[in-house]
This record gives sequence, structure tokens and C-alpha cells, in this order.
Amino acid sequence: MSMKKTGLLMAFVLVVALLVSCAQKGGDQLVGKWQKQNGSDTITFSKDDKVQLESTPTTISTTYRLGKGNFQLDLGILGTHAFKYSLSKDELTLTDSNGKEFKYLRVKEATAAEHGK
Repeated sequence: MSMKKTGLLMAFVLVVALLVSCAQKGGDQLVGKWQKQNGSDTITFSKDDKVQLESTPTTISTTYRLGKGNFQLDLGILGTHAFKYSLSKDELTLTDSNGKEFKYLRVKEATAAEHGK
């Protein structure tokens, strides 16, 4: 994997880690699929402390841990990362240790009625 792809993957993982931290205060509000604003990367949180990060062509499935006011994502050889977060309705903002923000919007599932069924 090239250094650029590794760097992009790390940034994506950091964002996901921050999203997971929202689960501590956001509870079920965090569960579901989130898409990066102005991008295609997604993060999907489940009720069983699992998270899936997707950044074409890479998909990572792992678990997360909630601590005192933070979220931790264990990425194996890449280490453990903690993030700050804010959750406002259908927008999630993650902030990494360098102060860089990543914004995600909730992906709403289409209902059968919306599909004309």
C-alpha cells in the first residue's frame, strides 16, 4: 500500500473512531450509516460495538471502546486512536488530535413507499 493510501486510510479510520465515540453520549443516535460530507467514505455503526469503515477500495471491520468522554478504535499495528466528536441531529463532526474536522451526514434508508411499492 502506498504512503498516500496509508495516510488516507489513517485519516478515514480516525474519523470513524471519532464517530464511534458519539455512541457514548449519542447511544442509539450513532447507530446506522454515515457518509462523509462532500465525499463517498462511509462509517456504519451497529448496536453491538462493531464498526465498518469503507473508503473505496478498502473496507475495515473492527470494534470500538468508549471511555471517559472519548472513543477508542484499535487498529492493530496502526495503534489505538481517540477522537472528540459532536453529534447534532443527522450531522456528525469528528475532530482528530491535530484539530482537523471531518463531517459526516446520516444516510437515510429509503422506505418502500418512496420506491413506489
